[in-house]
Amino acid sequence: PPRSTLFPYTTLFRSINPGITVAGNIKIDGTPTGTPPTFSVRLTPREQGVGVGQPQPAKADANGSFRLDDINPDRYNVNVTPMPQGYYIKSMRAGNTDVMASGLDLANGAATLEIVVSPNAPQVTGVVQNSSTGQPAIAVTVVLIPQEPERKEQSYYYSSNTTDQYGRFTFNRVVPGEYKVYAFEDVQSGSWYDPDFMKPIESKGQSVSVREGAPTALQLTTIPIQ
Repeated sequence: PPRSTLFPYTTLFRSINPGITVAGNIKIDGTPTGTPPTFSVRLTPREQGVGVGQPQPAKADANGSFRLDDINPDRYNVNVTPMPQGYYIKSMRAGNTDVMASGLDLANGAATLEIVVSPNAPQVTGVVQNSSTGQPAIAVTVVLIPQEPERKEQSYYYSSNTTDQYGRFTFNRVVPGEYKVYAFEDVQSGSWYDPDFMKPIESKGQSVSVREGAPTALQLTTIPIQ
């Protein structure tokens, strides 16, 4: 039956049965500059069901340990906040599962998360030229799009920015991996998540391999308005 017809029974089940516990630890890989940040962990349901609230975030203690109780047995994206300038989530695993790529599935019960945060986020910079005039392209949208299939479903791996008055752009928090970079003369925000929108212009992106500890500088040309 449709999900909506199951809702009253699902709600009753959840109100009678205790929820699931998600515990874990956040580790900083490397030496942070300044005072180490204090992180919170938030679970966001991948499917927003009617009447199903978002769990309250859990603040990690001084040792990086955290715990969330009474969580519904759904699938979640795991978010770590705040993420200071220059930091990025290097890995996030529940046992042998890469939670960043697949999400956290609690259908089988309690989970233990091991999260590694690095203060050495790769930086991607560049300059964009107008495809018609060759002049610096001002206030155009530059987008980094992940190329690994398992990452394309996760907004965390995408980055977007706008060029300054000199056509320059900077991304300070990029997860290492394979990307294509696009400079749009004009684009509706978020259109790049739509495969149908991207398909005709896929070949116009510039490929780039991003690695930790290796800054990347690019020179791009705008993609004309279709």
